[in-house]
Amino acid sequence: MAKREIVDRETSIMLDRVLEAIDLTGGYSITVNDTPAYVDAVSNVSFYARNNEVLGIAGESGCGKSTLLKILYGFTRAPLVVKKGKVVLRANEQSIDILAVKDRTSVWWKYISYIPQNSMNVLNPLQRIRDHFIETISTHMNVDRDEAYNIARDYVENVGLSKEVLNAYPHQLSGGMRQRIVIALALMLRPRVVLADEPTTAVDVVVQRGVLQMLLDKQRELKNTLIVVTHDMGVQAMVTNRILIMYAGKGVELGATNDTFENPLHPYTKALIESLPRIGDKTLRKGLAGHPPDLINPPPGCRFHPRCPYAMDVCRREEPPIIEIDKEKFVSCWLYVKR
Repeated sequence: MAKREIVDRETSIMLDRVLEAIDLTGGYSITVNDTPAYVDAVSNVSFYARNNEVLGIAGESGCGKSTLLKILYGFTRAPLVVKKGKVVLRANEQSIDILAVKDRTSVWWKYISYIPQNSMNVLNPLQRIRDHFIETISTHMNVDRDEAYNIARDYVENVGLSKEVLNAYPHQLSGGMRQRIVIALALMLRPRVVLADEPTTAVDVVVQRGVLQMLLDKQRELKNTLIVVTHDMGVQAMVTNRILIMYAGKGVELGATNDTFENPLHPYTKALIESLPRIGDKTLRKGLAGHPPDLINPPPGCRFHPRCPYAMDVCRREEPPIIEIDKEKFVSCWLYVKR
């Protein structure tokens, strides 16, 4: 292959990576018994999200999923601190280092948006729904309030909501309706990347389906990138193209969702998938022995080794490298290191 062709191919690959996390490390500065401490919530995490894909981030509660999403968005208010790493967003033929941008409101909503956990409760209870839309539109578009309202009215009808919701206060709407409003706000300016943190956690199963369908329909329409954080592996299996598995602040496996479910590599991923109920299978499911480590003082070596049935001496001493087992199939485990 000619040198120019190689360069063009590498450039194309990089441009396809709409969001890239590079060696992210961050956590929380807290005080324990009057002594300063640091919770190592995200440790040396690297991955990328492609244009027009749904990427899932999964793992048990407390593994760092939500913290990772906040860092990706640049929402790094105390006590959250970022110790190192970069978040590169590629949009409109430019590369933006989100963590280096001083005024991140210039990036938020327009290029990247965030649907926080329990997002139905983030709406201002003293404002009508229309004011939430008008504020967002006015911040990023040079229009007056009347025109902003007209844009908001047309938009909510386009996403399947009644224009009447614009005159309501948040408490007058159901939880599922408030969730849809927050999703509509996040998608309104057609951002390249949407970060959704547990978007179906606080709603019932019927509403879950509607919320997920709304997210997926708009993702297909806008052809943007959706990153979904959820510990619900069933949701991951249904909606994502690729999946990143996290454990104790570390990314332990990354690959195509179907392949990960059919052929999980990391022992933690295997345990997660084996715990899922299956129709017609009455076999007793076994939980994972032990409990997640204390991230104020994480164990040396592989953080999963205290719970791993395959743990070796090297697992207790050294952190495993990230290995590409197959094309874009990554795992961090000593079982796959040739020694």
